[in-house]
Amino acid sequence: MFGRSDNFCEVYSDALDFLDGCGEFFGNDAASVKEENELYILRKHPCVIFGIDEDSLKKSVINSDKKSQIISKYAKFLYSNAKNTRTEHIIFSEEGLREFFELDEFYEFNKQLTYPLSKETRKMCYARILEYAKEHSFIEHCMLRSTLLDRGDACMANIWTDGRMLFMFNFENGYRIMLIKEKSIANSLIEYIRFFRECGILCSRKETIEVMQEAYDKYCK
Repeated sequence: MFGRSDNFCEVYSDALDFLDGCGEFFGNDAASVKEENELYILRKHPCVIFGIDEDSLKKSVINSDKKSQIISKYAKFLYSNAKNTRTEHIIFSEEGLREFFELDEFYEFNKQLTYPLSKETRKMCYARILEYAKEHSFIEHCMLRSTLLDRGDACMANIWTDGRMLFMFNFENGYRIMLIKEKSIANSLIEYIRFFRECGILCSRKETIEVMQEAYDKYCK
């Protein structure tokens, strides 16, 4: 029975392997992926991938024989997730917001995969996501005031309400991308995140936009 069961977890150490394997593992093309899914994206720093233009994205990926494939397939990955998701909750930390502007070298992902984003590119991307946060409720930015996201090797966590989970870990000489499918674990993590709001350590959308605007006025003007 164990041998015939679906895989619970997959781990990748190569971006292209991940992009080729995640659709089959998660079943992104199956009817089981519904538009009412919600996605929780946890990162230390603001997620600026939504504000980066195609040209900047191409420049950010490290040159390799896989570069064009990675860019093409990652764009499809983002589109597929956006199409099949009702709301994306992007959660970052107060410390991560400060670091985003002050770090000399900032990587959206791992340094083995991307070049650092310059401060000017960061400011441009940040301005775009701030405007998007103000105008659209589809992507909800929320800031966590505690240090939960400021420690360890985890770069990000994506948790869907249908039980899909993606974790990325950064190491000195590489990275690992872990995929998990288990609805009860995902639901427990989401309930934990929602509890932060009840405790007052997770800012509301309105409060987060105000803090993001203050950071923009301080660092970008």
